[in-house]
Amino acid sequence: MRTLAYLGTFTSLLVTALLACSSAPEPPLGPRDPGRREDTDAGPQRDGSTYDSSVSPESGLGELLFRPDRVYTGTDGTRAFRVPVAVYDSAEDLTVTASDASGVALTNTTLKNLVNQDGVTDNGKYFLVAAKKAGTYTLTATSKGRSTTATVTVAAYDPGRYGAGQARYTATGTGADRPCTACHGSAGGIDHSPAALGTASDQEIGIIIKTGVKPGPTVIKITGEPGTQHKWNVTDPEKDGLITYLRGLEPKGFQ
Repeated sequence: MRTLAYLGTFTSLLVTALLACSSAPEPPLGPRDPGRREDTDAGPQRDGSTYDSSVSPESGLGELLFRPDRVYTGTDGTRAFRVPVAVYDSAEDLTVTASDASGVALTNTTLKNLVNQDGVTDNGKYFLVAAKKAGTYTLTATSKGRSTTATVTVAAYDPGRYGAGQARYTATGTGADRPCTACHGSAGGIDHSPAALGTASDQEIGIIIKTGVKPGPTVIKITGEPGTQHKWNVTDPEKDGLITYLRGLEPKGFQ
């Protein structure tokens, strides 16, 4: 999102955000934290997501756009699962509707920080998409006689998955793997809420957790531990639980 990226800004790259303890690049969706950098010799890196800290190349060109235009979330029938999207280059007559209101619901929201550290102001209109039932839905934005669409894919999760994920997130795992909270639990921890993971599929998130490699491919390193790859020994139930738990986090960077 021109800044949806964790209150950073959208670009048209493929998403994948980091999980526990990684030195993820700039957080997708939201206010940019200048202290967050990827552990490489190349300096600040994009995180490979649709959310990024640079202004979208389409910004201001007069083309109505969703950023991102494809997001993933889930539902377990008990908890709130929400993922953010933004619409750019719209006017006051903007309307955003879902192809099936019984599947997803939209509410307006705003960024906590509209201006990033480079002084760029985000001009997107932001929405939180709440999942109500599994399926694939189309969002349609209309403004000034123009229309554009985005896709929301909602997975069905067993209610027990969230608790299993929360347990592994906060506790030491197999082989004494540290808990995710060791690096992500503080206020300044790398974001992996739906604001950062919204454009990553469940399969992609699972690969990141187990291998420490995100699309690109890019090897994720752990901050302060040169040569240590961000990958964890998890069982399939733990992996599925972590995916569900992360999907259920409150998207960061909004008010």
